[in-house]
Amino acid sequence: MAKEKRSKAESMIFEQVLLFGMGVIIFVACFSAFSIYQSYFSAVSSNDQIEQVRDILVSSIMKLSQKGYEMESTIELDLPRTIDGKAYIIELNDESFTIALQGTKPIEKTSVFFNIGQSELLLSGRVISTSDSVLIYKKENEIIMV
Repeated sequence: MAKEKRSKAESMIFEQVLLFGMGVIIFVACFSAFSIYQSYFSAVSSNDQIEQVRDILVSSIMKLSQKGYEMESTIELDLPRTIDGKAYIIELNDESFTIALQGTKPIEKTSVFFNIGQSELLLSGRVISTSDSVLIYKKENEIIMV
């Protein structure tokens, strides 16, 4: 009888340990799945926000480039200070336009101005997103971003 009770007790303890182990495995699997989804959707969100900032800046620069060489004009933009909680750098030069998201996994998007690059306009400027606003001005044949 004592051996039978002992084996029942061992069996119950083994079942409880096995049940606890299965709970831990399910918890770890769920945590991993949600972490993967969170990082994926965070990357997609960052990419979309970078594209929106790029579109706003490109359209503003295109508007300025279509004004005559004699005209001086200025556009002030209030852009988000951070994208996905990280600062970003906007750089403009004659060949391209770049937005670089800072952080552990830096993301960089570069765009090329097809119509402007062939014209006589000179493009320049570098802005960090933590500034209050972005000022883009055109003076003669130059477009400068500050």
